[in-house]
Formats: sequence, C-alpha cells, structure tokens
Amino acid sequence: MARECKYREMCELFLSDSDEEMELEVGDDDKDEDECFYVDANSSSEEDEEELNNGNRSADQYMTEVIDEDEEYDVEIDKDSDYCDSETPSLVEQNVPENVPALEEGDLNHEWCKNLRGFPTKPDFIARPGLQGPLNLPPWEDCKPIDFYSLFISKEQIKMMKAQTNLYARQKIDKVKKSNVCVTARSKINTWKTVRIHEVYNFLAIIVHMSVVHKPRISDYWAKRPFVQTTFPSRIMKRDRFLSILANFHLNDDSAAVPKGQPGYDPLHKLRPFINHLNHLFQTTYIPEQHIIIDEALCPWRGKLSFKVYMKDKPVKWGIKLYHLCESKSGYVWRFEILCGMPGLSNRPYDVVQRLLGPLKSLGYCLYTDTYYTSLALAEDLASSNTGFTGTVLSNRIGLPKEFMNTKLDTGGVDFRRCKNTVVLRWKDKTDVAVLSTIHRPQMVAVNTCTSVKKRPTAIVDYHKNMGGVDLNDHMISYNAFYRKTTKWWKKLAFHMLTLTMVQAHCLYLKVRKIIGKPGMCLEDFMISVGEDLVTMPKSDLEQPTGAAVPQDPQQLRLQGKHLSHFLVPLKVRRYCCVCYARLKAEGTDSKYRRKRTQRTKWECQQCKKASVYIPA
Repeated sequence: MARECKYREMCELFLSDSDEEMELEVGDDDKDEDECFYVDANSSSEEDEEELNNGNRSADQYMTEVIDEDEEYDVEIDKDSDYCDSETPSLVEQNVPENVPALEEGDLNHEWCKNLRGFPTKPDFIARPGLQGPLNLPPWEDCKPIDFYSLFISKEQIKMMKAQTNLYARQKIDKVKKSNVCVTARSKINTWKTVRIHEVYNFLAIIVHMSVVHKPRISDYWAKRPFVQTTFPSRIMKRDRFLSILANFHLNDDSAAVPKGQPGYDPLHKLRPFINHLNHLFQTTYIPEQHIIIDEALCPWRGKLSFKVYMKDKPVKWGIKLYHLCESKSGYVWRFEILCGMPGLSNRPYDVVQRLLGPLKSLGYCLYTDTYYTSLALAEDLASSNTGFTGTVLSNRIGLPKEFMNTKLDTGGVDFRRCKNTVVLRWKDKTDVAVLSTIHRPQMVAVNTCTSVKKRPTAIVDYHKNMGGVDLNDHMISYNAFYRKTTKWWKKLAFHMLTLTMVQAHCLYLKVRKIIGKPGMCLEDFMISVGEDLVTMPKSDLEQPTGAAVPQDPQQLRLQGKHLSHFLVPLKVRRYCCVCYARLKAEGTDSKYRRKRTQRTKWECQQCKKASVYIPA
C-alpha cells in the first residue's frame, strides 16, 4: 500500500500538467533527513530541462529506484499512519459511533429532556439459549431430519390424529343413517374404512410431497399421463383412500364443543389441543438467544370467517392473523397466538406482548417490535422488568412530547428526548423515522449503502438487523406450503401449522449441524428426506393392520345375525369377502365390477368355511 502511494505521488510530480504546485513528502528512511520540495510545471528552470534531456535520471528510473529502496521498510510504512492520508482508517473502517449532543439539564424523571445521565441500563441476560432437556435424539452426528420432525409430530400426535379421524367418520356415518338420507354404494360413507396408524404416516408423507411438488389439482398426483405423472403418491396410497382420509381428517371431538354465545365458547375448538401441544413443545425444546421480536403472520383465507383480517402490507392480504414471538437471527417461533375473537381475551397490543413474553420477561431479553405494538407504557414496563425494548413508534402515541414529534428536521438530521428509562429518537432520511428505545444511546454510525456511505442512528441499524425473523419464517412457509381449496377454514390453518412445524424442525436441524461443524441442507431437501422416512417407518412401531382391535382370544371372533354362534379363524391367503360380494350382486352389478370392489379378508368362518370381514359382536 505504501509503495502504491509513493508511486502515485511520483507520477503526479513528474508527469502532471497541472498549474498548481505539488508537494511530495519523503519518508525518513528514503532520505538522510526529512525534506519537502516543490515543482512548478509551467516554470521549470533550464537546469531542470537540461537534467532531464541529458538523461541523468529519468522519471521511470527514479521511481523504480525509490520502490526498490522502500522494500526494506514496507511494514514500517504500513504502521505509520502519518506517511500517507489514504492509510488513515476511515470512519467506516473503524465504525466508531458518534454521540448526538446531549445536555446535563432537565428533570429526566418528570419531563422530556436531553439529559442522558445513567442511560442506558443494559438488561442482564441470564437465560441459557439452545436446545433444552432430554430430547430423545440420537447422537448429533447420526441425527436425521425425521428425528427433528418427530420432536413436534410424535407418535402420540399420530395416534391422536388417527383416533379423532376415526371418531369423526363414525359420527358422520351415524348422522347419515339417522337422517335416512339415500347414499350411493360408492359414496365415501359406504366405502369408509377405519384409519390405521401407518396410513396416517403415509397421509402426512403425501401432504409433504404435495407441498414440495406443486400441481393444479389433487387428482393430478395420481394421473398416469407421462406429462404430469408422479409415482410416489400412487405407490403408497390410492387416490380415493387419500381423499377419504382428507375429508374426515380431524384433530378434536366436535361433540365436546361449547355452542357460540355460551360460557366457555372457543372459536378454535377444532384445533385447540394441537395448538396447545405445539406451543408447549416450541417453548420446552429450545430457548432463544437474547434478541427476539414480535410480529404478525398470516394464514391465507378468503372465505367467510368472523375473525378474518385484511393486512395491506402482507403479500397475501386476506387471512387468519397469528402473533409470533421469534428469535431474530434464525426465525424460530418460540410462541404463537391466533387472533380469533376469544370472549374475555384482550387483543390490545400491550396485552398480546405481555402474554407472548410470558416467562422470558425477566431474563434480560431485548425485544424489537413495529409501530403496531410500540408504546411508552410498554417500554417503561419492560425496562423495569429487566427486558430491553426497541421499536418504531407513531408520532401521535400517548405520552410522547407533541412539540418535539412535530418539529421538522432537515435531511440527515437527528434529535432525541429522554424521560425516565426511555429515549425517543427522530431521524430524517427520505421520511421521518421515530424510534423508542431503552437500550440504545443517541449515536450515529457510518453504514455502507449501495451507492454511498451514510450515517444512521445505531437504534435504527440494530432494528433493521434484528427485525426480519417473522418475515423469514413466513417466507420459508410460503415456499413449500400445502394450500388447497377447501371450505373448512380450520383445515387450512391446521395444514399451515403442520408446515410451520416442518420449518421449526429445519431450524433446529441447521443449529445442530452448525454446532458439530457439518453442512446442513435446504428446506426443500429437508422436507423430501422427512417425507421419505415417514413412509418407511418401522413396522414394529405400528399397530396391527386391521380395522379394529383384534382380541387375543379366538372365541371372541364371532359373526353377526344367524352366524352368531360361529367363530372366525385366520387364513394364510386372503380371499374375497362373501358378504361384500353378495351385497354387490344384489345391486345388479356385473362380475368384473364385483371382483374389483369386493374387499379381501384374512378371516373365514370356522364352521361355514366362508371368508368374511371381521365385524365385532
């Protein structure tokens, strides 16, 4: 660097055509003593011309010699900042914040002033971020994506999905039978079979597959035309079976719901156990780092719904609103809440923040919010509870100094006021920006932009750095989401939360891979791996493949009606059910259709030797 500076100065000395005089400073080691000399390009003396014409020392030769001499002390020149102005570290390189002028006047406990005595009081961070508790994971080097996904969608949750789906199907069948509604032989009511656990795994695997591979219609995933054909869904489940499970998919008992208008009514009754389960696991599995944010997310929905909202700043404008408390760096959702108009539950921004923070409130976290949540009362309350706060604020918020907030600033201008533990800072860029903070002093720092270097308040720089967690989480969900047309709003929300669990598992997977020093994988590859492993779940972990629980005592396996005294025994080879075949024959169907639609069974009557599907007595 020093040689380049000296070379450039020598070029300007000998080759410049400027009318101005040029000054050259020579280092201590280059001459016997420091000296400066001046050359006027337009008034060169005859001696100088003669010296150059005689070739005593050409410019190129002189510069080459100087560079050779400097090779001995390149290190010393780099250390000496007085040698060349370009070697002086700039403000951007040093990145030293500049304090905004303050005053030692004013009663900071009762009025807004510019007194910064004792500000800020940094929160004492006492939490232990990272994975928590016994997670029943293999050694981290051997962990697979399915292991992290199983932290949230465990076998207990799979059994719950199976039980509630079967319960809802039975309730719907009983309701149709009581109403004496005429249904066709091929309707989903008549063809329903009890869901088994391995079918729930396969069902979720197909949902993951549909989230990664997008097609216009669900039926296209079973299409045989080469242009749209994919073999994965058809290999593990038939199309009609998938649609039947999808139609009856449930997560809670509808018969236990409290009617609207009565005490205890819950608009999210269909999803309440699943929501509570995810919230509990999100909080107990991982503790976030110090910087956290609270912001809104949106589940797309344009149908009729009492708590549907419109958010003009979101990519998808209409939907169901969710409040997320996220880790700012990774976007991990530590806790979420759904805006549903629950009776007796306040949806004021102040109350939402207090509920979401919960046990994190006194652990020294630094919270970032936008203008929807920011208020002076919230900032003061969090500051007194060992929690830092920073957020953009509207100029008309209650408690802020009106005269100060309405003062006009020049472009690049900055000013502040302080009251108690809170500072309100205004900065003019293209528009006025106001920030409320309990952890940032009014300071300006140089920031590199696309075209230049600008000075910005440190509070705004940190706000932009930490406020992208919820948006990151929304983007990850939107890239591989299972969004299909449905008339059931709760199903759209349920599959949205299933996608959220996938993003959460991927976030933990990346953290573990970073700890052990190994590369991770993108979300799409992560989902593909989880989908493949869902299909290949160990058979020992699954229940017996029968429609109902099979008693151990063979004497309990009986037929209905006139065969009540007969018993069923297992077969080695499956046969066509005689009852199903007889019913289809009575309907006037042909033999080819009967053989195609008749169920195969592994049971036969011990006395009659006729195959029949097992029906409990």
